[in-house]
Amino acid sequence: MKIGLIADVHANLQALQAVLHDLRCDGVDFILCAGDLVTYGANPQETIALLRAHGIPSVRGNYDHAVALGHETASRTLSSERTEPLKRAAICWTSKHLEPRDKWFLNGLPWRMDFVFDSLHVAVLHAGIEYLDAWYDSKDHEKLTLLVSRVDADVLVLGHTHEAFACQISSRIIVNPGAVGRSIDGDTRAAYAVLDTESLEVCHRRIEYNIHDAIFAIQQSGMPLDIARMVGRGVRRIEDLDTLEPFKVLPQRMRT
Repeated sequence: MKIGLIADVHANLQALQAVLHDLRCDGVDFILCAGDLVTYGANPQETIALLRAHGIPSVRGNYDHAVALGHETASRTLSSERTEPLKRAAICWTSKHLEPRDKWFLNGLPWRMDFVFDSLHVAVLHAGIEYLDAWYDSKDHEKLTLLVSRVDADVLVLGHTHEAFACQISSRIIVNPGAVGRSIDGDTRAAYAVLDTESLEVCHRRIEYNIHDAIFAIQQSGMPLDIARMVGRGVRRIEDLDTLEPFKVLPQRMRT
């Protein structure tokens, strides 16, 4: 079987549409989502509706948790002085623009999911076991080793860091498909992965999407324009833009 793996959609409807189209064309048998469906993008309701319409199961991300429960921030550790207010503004805006049924849906997302495909046990977490904002990147071999020792599965799918990677520890595979809707590595294309349950091969992919419409929607939403700048340039923090050329607001006529 071919299993599509996605994570960190962040209400970027245009990116999600492109990724789902690509996965359908590739003939995947099933799609799993590692959380963070909302926040930053301007289409949280439509994003949730599209994932539900396609029957894509998802775990709860830290931003999903914050919006569902009305928290001001999604992380235990605050971001930079300039970026933290943007994160809080995005959470607040999303909370105000979601219907109660959508918040109920987010609040019902499980912390962990487990599936068996062709006798292969696949577990999905957004981040860690105790914390939704636990940080596991490809360089954290010791932390990843400890994590897989506590998760009884052949394949562990993670999100949260927005870093696409796959590694093998002992006989177990850890996969992060990267971020569908909010790149932070300077490459603004949407990221996802495909797992072949027979060969155990993991294929990471990046694809173009209609980023102009995604940025324009944020700019018109009432969220701070700096959020559109971060999404449009593929950076984690607003400070990362200081060395780049100014980001211009997209006029209506530039939409594609």
